[in-house]
Amino acid sequence: MQLNYEILQEIYSSPRVRIQKVRSLQDNQTYIQKTYLQNKNEGLNAIKMLAQIKNQFVLQVIEYLENEEQQLVIIQEYCDQGDLKTFTLQHIGYRMQESIIWSLFLQMAYVLLQLNELGIQHRVLIPENILLLVRTEGYQIRITDFHKSSRQTLCQSPCAAIYLPYEYFFEGHYTQKSQIWQIGHILYYMVSQNLLFPTSTLESQVKEQLRRGRIQINIPDTYSPGLIQLINVCLTIRENQRPNILQILRMKEVREALARPYYEFSLDQRRHLMYWINSSETAISNPIQYSFNEFDLHSPRQIQKDVVVKKNFKNTKLPEIFQQNQNAKKSSTDRFPESDNAKSEIKRKEDMYLQQQLLSKTYTNKYIQGVVKPISFHKKQQAIASTELPKFSIPYQRQLDPVFQNLLENKKQVCDQWIGETEYMFLRSQIKFNKTDKLLNYLQTKHPRIDGSFILQQINDIADLEEQRNHQKFKV
Repeated sequence: MQLNYEILQEIYSSPRVRIQKVRSLQDNQTYIQKTYLQNKNEGLNAIKMLAQIKNQFVLQVIEYLENEEQQLVIIQEYCDQGDLKTFTLQHIGYRMQESIIWSLFLQMAYVLLQLNELGIQHRVLIPENILLLVRTEGYQIRITDFHKSSRQTLCQSPCAAIYLPYEYFFEGHYTQKSQIWQIGHILYYMVSQNLLFPTSTLESQVKEQLRRGRIQINIPDTYSPGLIQLINVCLTIRENQRPNILQILRMKEVREALARPYYEFSLDQRRHLMYWINSSETAISNPIQYSFNEFDLHSPRQIQKDVVVKKNFKNTKLPEIFQQNQNAKKSSTDRFPESDNAKSEIKRKEDMYLQQQLLSKTYTNKYIQGVVKPISFHKKQQAIASTELPKFSIPYQRQLDPVFQNLLENKKQVCDQWIGETEYMFLRSQIKFNKTDKLLNYLQTKHPRIDGSFILQQINDIADLEEQRNHQKFKV
């Protein structure tokens, strides 16, 4: 990999896999390089799964190939905030903000919804496999480790026994509802900062406690009743009493969370969620089928037939399998088959609503009252009176000042890495004069290999957030 990537740091190493932080010599971006030292079929399994999942909250493959030792190497996005376990441990001693918990849960629920549509079971939904990064709208997740994912219900032990549900031990299978159990386990870990079962708990002890129905759920009463109710429902022991993802999304507490600005989904994502919430279906019973045949981890001949690993070091982008059957985009009618008149009516009304909203410059989302469509970045707002707070996607709160300080530092660090501190200070001084187009042309001329609009957006966010902080301090 010396031709394309510079190794910066070794993150994890075992006899099975080695994970390193690398920098691309072509675009100067930071990535994760995962090398499968023994069984490359695990990595090929993950590639096949990810080829079918087009979701921004899933850690996608940038590139994959074989190195000189015939080992499979996968290049993926780098998440600068680490995993959810590390993030939770950083909150030991004080309460994690409920808004952050709801935001992460809604993103996980959206991923789970799409996995159920595809008939994929992740099977290893644990805090270590949920990575975090910071965006303008807050924390975003990236779910990883799909090499153990499957479309089968009978399986070997997918993860540590402390995360496994009742039906795995006593019914010998792992279903879509099993993922709800693991989501509940993750939520409980974030609010209590403790695992449901200590890591030292033996498998036989976990099995016995589940059989007796004796699990202790201790949630601080500082959290809202809605969040506590959600965790209790997800941690229902018996599978036949545990809700599926559609029932979870239709809960009053979850719908109220969607109506609040915990996380701002895109219009397409929100439409996707609301389609299933408003549908008459009780379960996702007709998953979309794969474009390739069922495969087995122990059948390397068939895997090699489906996925051809590139044996060179050329930094080509997504492999051929990612392009299969993707040229002709599926319409919303194909994606959501209309099985009854109710679905057709919902679809018709949704399309009419979207057409009406696209005709107007700003609008109020019918699912979240009072949320106004953001103004385009290239049409920056005019100067406002000093008595009015500047518009920013995350309203400033004085009690959350350390969180906003961390967000500011991350944005400044991104700018320093891409254009340098001197260039950042110059653009920071000019952004307030509303010269967006001129600054964008300046960046494209002086730094043609970077995304100028992204850098200007970061600087604009920094200016707005600092103005909010100063306004609050002056007001006090």
